[in-house]
Amino acid sequence: WQVIIFVCSIIIAMIMGVRQALGLFLEPISTFMNDGKEFFSFAIGVQAIVWGLVTFVLGILIDKFGPQKVLAFGIICFASGIFLMSNPTNQLTLFSSTSLMGFGLGGAGMATMVSIAGKVAPREKRSFAMGLIAAAASFGQFAVVLPTMWMNKAFGWETSLIVLSVITLSLLLLLPLLNNTNEE
Repeated sequence: WQVIIFVCSIIIAMIMGVRQALGLFLEPISTFMNDGKEFFSFAIGVQAIVWGLVTFVLGILIDKFGPQKVLAFGIICFASGIFLMSNPTNQLTLFSSTSLMGFGLGGAGMATMVSIAGKVAPREKRSFAMGLIAAAASFGQFAVVLPTMWMNKAFGWETSLIVLSVITLSLLLLLPLLNNTNEE
């Protein structure tokens, strides 16, 4: 169970870290699109609504199909949304990218990770395991923002988003380590 909690911690650290780093793209994307900051802010707000709505449905799917499939769906959606955001040619593209990320957060966000921790950790260690997941999410919010700021300055915001997308997609490689997530 410790390996599963560690893998979940890595995934949630990256997912939540990228989510928190999105604010770094407000200025450059708004300038690129020549739309002002309102539409980007609105798109991120809709992302949060989509995230909340699909978390409920994806939670049901976790019970039916297992967490690996839902996690794979979430990671792919989140990475695709980040990649799509790297070239926001119009408002529909930006809106689509943030909506995709909302689906990704629903599938690979805190609810999924805490659910996995609750299933695999021994009864006396469940609170500890869930706390580790929450701490990893907070750490990711800290650990991803600074390198993203550096990448934005060194390589540009478009390249930064592509790199974040590739790193997020690489999280799929960790999913085979979650083989025993249906045990009690």
